[in-house]
Amino acid sequence: MEGGQDFIYGSHIRRVLEENRTVEKERIRGILNKAHEIRLMSDSDVAALCNITDPDLRQEVFTAAEEIKKQVYDNRIVMFAPLYLSSKCVNACRYCGFRADNQAQSRTVLRAPRKTPIIFKRIQIC
Repeated sequence: MEGGQDFIYGSHIRRVLEENRTVEKERIRGILNKAHEIRLMSDSDVAALCNITDPDLRQEVFTAAEEIKKQVYDNRIVMFAPLYLSSKCVNACRYCGFRADNQAQSRTVLRAPRKTPIIFKRIQIC
């Protein structure tokens, strides 16, 4: 894509995962405590969680995730719908049909007049 820049840095992701390959239980529990406060996680915190191999510690992560989900969303079902303004992309995510190397995808960009307002409406299903 002209002027586009890949914003997924594979080398950075691989490096951070490797740097956090071995993690102490205390660090994982500290990360989970931060998560309960609904605080943004650092790359290294996410990598540490991805590298857990201990089944009991992994269960603690699943339990924390369930508690945090309930804290944030309660018992509601929340749906998110992506809003695509273009089918052009500079990334090569293997799961995505819009990936740059997918030659079968026709490319378009939606263009609206500058003064056309886009209104986002919250939809709540009861």
